[in-house]
Amino acid sequence: RNPPDFLVVDDSIKPFDGVEMCARLRGGGPSVRFMPILLITSLPHVSLVERARDAGAHAVLAKPMSLKSLYSRITMILRERRPFIETDEYFGPDRRRRDMPYDGPNRRKAADVATGSAAPEEDPQGTQGDVEAQSDAA
Repeated sequence: RNPPDFLVVDDSIKPFDGVEMCARLRGGGPSVRFMPILLITSLPHVSLVERARDAGAHAVLAKPMSLKSLYSRITMILRERRPFIETDEYFGPDRRRRDMPYDGPNRRKAADVATGSAAPEEDPQGTQGDVEAQSDAA
């Protein structure tokens, strides 16, 4: 038998909640350990979302949801596979999303410029951090 491509876990399942189910799956065998997990819940509090992510869920979706939003979230999970990370305290998908394209305003950069903590602009010639190149140009 082939294992499923992903799991949808409802937070209201018994005898334990969906967050515990995610944690148990992440501690399981290789056929389920790396499987994408979508947690659905009727109580999408910030604390639940944080616990679900810490337990290794890829995404959390609030109930009730439309079929379009369910399909969209499943499609995103399957198309944008993320590498897994294993540390002493966490096993699950890499939660960093720096490589994802973003078309919105770059608020973090604007805030960094305002506080003076912005990174230097890109150096197309690759000489910005090169002390010798900077002294040669002077």
